[in-house]
Amino acid sequence: MKRALAALALTALAGCSSQGQEPHASVASTDACDKVAHYDIPARRFDETAQQLAHATGCFVKTDLTRTASVRVNGIHGTMSIREALGTAIRGTDLEIADSEPGTVHVVGQ
Repeated sequence: MKRALAALALTALAGCSSQGQEPHASVASTDACDKVAHYDIPARRFDETAQQLAHATGCFVKTDLTRTASVRVNGIHGTMSIREALGTAIRGTDLEIADSEPGTVHVVGQ
């Protein structure tokens, strides 16, 4: 039950997007995960970083929060897509991008 609620919580949060608040967005693709933006996100828990990225871009971050939520990830600083930002955040951790599809990036824990 906790797993289902945790997954639903991130799903609900990831579906939100802050329209009109896309800092420096400049990409021709219609895929939310390819939007380029400037990030200045400190190092913290993965669930917090994933939520902020999802809100900023509208890209869905699919993950099992029971395995990934508390993992401490790197800060993200600079201009890049959400896919690149997630890669930067999880570099050197036990997390990895398993796959991605239009509008979704799947992050798993080992």
